[in-house]
Amino acid sequence: MMIEGYIDQDQRPDLGDLLRLTVTISLPDECVANDIHIAFQAGCDAVESIEQFCNSGSITNSAGIAYSGRQRPAMADCRLFRKWMAMCNESHYDCSEHTRSGARLRFVDVKQMCITEINEDDKFLVPYVALSYVWGNANTLLLTRANHIILTQQQALLSVDIPLTISDAILMTEKLGQRYLWVDSLCIIQDDKNDVSRFIHLMDIVYSNSEVTIVAASGADAECWTPGVAE
Repeated sequence: MMIEGYIDQDQRPDLGDLLRLTVTISLPDECVANDIHIAFQAGCDAVESIEQFCNSGSITNSAGIAYSGRQRPAMADCRLFRKWMAMCNESHYDCSEHTRSGARLRFVDVKQMCITEINEDDKFLVPYVALSYVWGNANTLLLTRANHIILTQQQALLSVDIPLTISDAILMTEKLGQRYLWVDSLCIIQDDKNDVSRFIHLMDIVYSNSEVTIVAASGADAECWTPGVAE
C-alpha cells in the first residue's frame, strides 16, 4: 500500500494537516482487477457530505480549519465548482476586474450549439468559460472561411465531429451554468492570417477575462476525454 499526501503550508499554515490524500493498493499479479486508487480531499466545513457543503451558506467554520473530508467520486460534482466560482466573484475584487479588448469575440454557444460573435461595443464582456488544451495529432475541427457561416447557424455543431476534449468542455460549461465557451480552434478563423494575428495578441486578455478556465491537463491531444466530466 502506498499513501501520498499534499499540503501547501505557505498558503494555509493554519491547516496543519493533509489537504489531499491518495491511497493506492497494489494487488497481486494473479488478481484480475487492477490496482485500487482511492482519493480523499479535506473539506472546508465540518460536514458529512459534499451535498451538505454545497447547500451550506458558509465558506469555512469559525476557526477556518478543515475538520472533515470526503471521498472523491469518479464524477466531478459541479455544484462544488459553481460554489467556488460564486465565492470568487463575491470575495476576490481583482478577479472581477476585466480588461476591455474592443475586439469582436467569437464563442461556442453551448445552448444553441453554434458559433456566435459578440461585439464588445454592443455587449460588454459576457461571462464565458475558456478552454486550455493540447491539439496534438488529433483531427481537430477548425473554424475556417469555408465553414464560418455554416457553423454560426443554430444547432450546426450537432452535425459535425467535435473532438472529445472540446465536447467535454461544452458539457462542463453547461454544468457550470454558463452559456459561452471560448476554444481557439473554433473561435479563431484558422486560415485567415489577419484573424489569427489579431487574436494571438489578445490571448492574455481572452484567458484573464474568462469566468473560469478549464485546463485539460491529462490529455495528449484533442481526442482525449476529460476525467470526471462524462460517464
